[in-house]
Amino acid sequence: MSGSGEAATTTSGGTKSLGEQRLGIIHSGSRYVFGFGPDFYGIWDEMAPGEKPLERFDTSQEGRVAGWQRYLELDPAAADFVPSWMVPPHVEGPKRRRWIAWAIAAGVVAIAIVAIVVFGGGKKKANVVVVRPQDKEAKLTVTGDLSATGTLTQKSFTAQGIDQGLPLLSGDWTGNGLELKIRLVGPHRGDNLTGGFRQNIVDIILSGANSPTTESFQSNAGAPGDCVIHVASFGSSGMKGNLSCTGVESSAGKTIEVKGTFAISAST
Repeated sequence: MSGSGEAATTTSGGTKSLGEQRLGIIHSGSRYVFGFGPDFYGIWDEMAPGEKPLERFDTSQEGRVAGWQRYLELDPAAADFVPSWMVPPHVEGPKRRRWIAWAIAAGVVAIAIVAIVVFGGGKKKANVVVVRPQDKEAKLTVTGDLSATGTLTQKSFTAQGIDQGLPLLSGDWTGNGLELKIRLVGPHRGDNLTGGFRQNIVDIILSGANSPTTESFQSNAGAPGDCVIHVASFGSSGMKGNLSCTGVESSAGKTIEVKGTFAISAST
């Protein structure tokens, strides 16, 4: 995103709307998300209806910093995360010294948190994934026009762009005539929905004793919320959580409901 230095808004005088769509996430907390749209930075309330940001900021350096500082007021726990652009390279004098001191202090806090996680004292930092090799499985219960219950083992896991603005996670589990595929674009801890512009996908494939033919159910093109994927933790090393799907249809017009848990790891 290139900064124009001007706020992008829609006014009663007819200024053209630049859209409210969130294109990427910079940081996600327990409720609020700091990210960006087509030409603005924004703060979204994940508990609020609709896709409109709670607050918008222009794409200049000043707007980005102001947006981040406002985000910290709403979610103080995000102070553990220090974006690289929060320390401007060309600030002189006392202001530069204040930025450097702030960055050093934040770095000390981050190192302390990592030490606590590594050596087992206190609480683990958010988004640190703890998945034991024996837990790399999914457990599903399918009801509706077709029914099945099973424990599925991990088949594959992909993590891309975790440290960038728009990460992508995908996992595949299979077993007992069932297959589960999950694809998340820009995931965050908490509830991630399928459908709409989100491009999140849940595939459920039934075969063998569970279906006379191979039947594929995909939740990505229907109404938003066909599936709710609750992500407890995620990262380049894996992810885990649970999911609940309602009214997911197959190409043959059959409908199922799905509930289950999943855990997946990049480790072998």
